[in-house]
Amino acid sequence: SRFKIPLRKALQIAYRHLLPKEIELIQFAGRPYYVFYATYDESAILPGGQSELGAFTQFDVQALVAQAAALMPKHAIKEALSLSKYDLYYYGHHQRRRLPVVRVAFDNEARTWYYIDPHNGTIIQKLNSANRAYRWLFNALHRWDFPLLIEHHPAWDFVLIALCLGGLTVSATGTVVACRRFRRDWMG
Repeated sequence: SRFKIPLRKALQIAYRHLLPKEIELIQFAGRPYYVFYATYDESAILPGGQSELGAFTQFDVQALVAQAAALMPKHAIKEALSLSKYDLYYYGHHQRRRLPVVRVAFDNEARTWYYIDPHNGTIIQKLNSANRAYRWLFNALHRWDFPLLIEHHPAWDFVLIALCLGGLTVSATGTVVACRRFRRDWMG
């Protein structure tokens, strides 16, 4: 095992920062780490292979970008941003998503983007130009995940209820017309 710090000692250190309910063992940049979760939004990272013990909450953005470069070594990184707000493609409407998140965009033909969680160094989402188009053709048109509606959730509820009621009205009207015609044609 590459973990030199025993779990018991790591837990003692973690308890100074939070009350962990879950532990994840990860490797980042070839080094072992404990990630302690108190809640979905509250976590602490502890190096597992060093004698110097110090917990922190997020990996450094530059370290994340350096590791992301290895994902596509033949392509340059076009842009790397730490997002503290949701963007058009990473949003928490139908599922919870943590912020901040690091978005790394590559200069390849497919214009690949990676969203990386700085709380544990994992890739949350990978998108290319086709995925981004699909987001608008499916999520926006089928789920009504338009940014303005997502930001104002009661508006999203209202629009969806209005559309459902409109669909119900059209269906009911069609059913009534069909029943009248059926009765007229069959009953004489």
